[in-house]
Amino acid sequence: AEAVLNMGGTKQLASTLIEEYIHLRHGWKDMTRELQNFLFDKLVSVGEELVGEPL
Repeated sequence: AEAVLNMGGTKQLASTLIEEYIHLRHGWKDMTRELQNFLFDKLVSVGEELVGEPL
């Protein structure tokens, strides 16, 4: 964790922890379509919440 923090700060550390949690929770491997689809779906959902309508 210290090496990640030194390389990219708290955003990098937080994103690494989130990614590892998703791997453990869903069993998806690194660089898989399932993981990518999940992350982009969540990103679009956040955008929809911010603008208050579907994107």
